[in-house]
Amino acid sequence: MTITAPPSPQTESVVVVLHMKGCGHCKEYLPRVARMASKYPYVTAIAIGDDDARFEPLAEKYGAQYMPTTLVLHKPAGAKKWESAVDNGTLEGIFQLAAGGSRG
Repeated sequence: MTITAPPSPQTESVVVVLHMKGCGHCKEYLPRVARMASKYPYVTAIAIGDDDARFEPLAEKYGAQYMPTTLVLHKPAGAKKWESAVDNGTLEGIFQLAAGGSRG
């Protein structure tokens, strides 16, 4: 699942969901992510499964121990590097954080 959106003038943000293909909870979570992404037009959401070459490096870099793991990656306007946050809050809060707002 990749949901693309127009870039925000303030920040580029990506919600990354790391998941395992055989994980029942992950299968229930991904459609909720897709619905939430539709509410936040300036946030891109990407699901990366354990069969994707990007999965292991990201899981290792961000210390993902449980699945699904949701990351918020963002790059403020004019910045050269991406910043990250691993959020254990609500799905709404994760998208608010990615959109540059406060957590709900």
